Amino acid sequence: MCGRAAVVTDVGGNAEWIEDGQTGFVAEAATAKSFGAALERAWLARGDWGEMGIRARHSALRRFGKSPGKALLKIVLAAAEYLRLAWFRVAVFMRGIPLLLKSRQCLSSTW
Repeated sequence: MCGRAAVVTDVGGNAEWIEDGQTGFVAEAATAKSFGAALERAWLARGDWGEMGIRARHSALRRFGKSPGKALLKIVLAAAEYLRLAWFRVAVFMRGIPLLLKSRQCLSSTW
C-alpha cells in the first residue's frame, strides 16, 4: 500500500501478493541463498523500483480498495464466524454422541 517494491520469501502467502519482477521480488525459499538471489535481482533492477512500487500500490488498491483496515476486519470477522460455526457443529456432534450410544445400548439390549 505504501508504493514500494518488496523482496519477500515464498511463505505465508507472500508470493500471492507479489508478481516477481513486476511489483517486487520473490525468493523461492526461506533460505539465505534464495533470499540473497532475490536481493541480487532487486539490486540489478534498482532503476525500476519507482515504477514497480506504483504497480504494487495499484495492485493492492485493486484487491482491498482505499480502506485496507476495513477489508482486513471483514476477513477476520468472516474467519471468526466460520470458526464459530465450526465449533458449534462440533458441540452439536459431541452432544449427540451420548444419545447415539444410549440408543445403541437400547437396541443391543432388545436383541
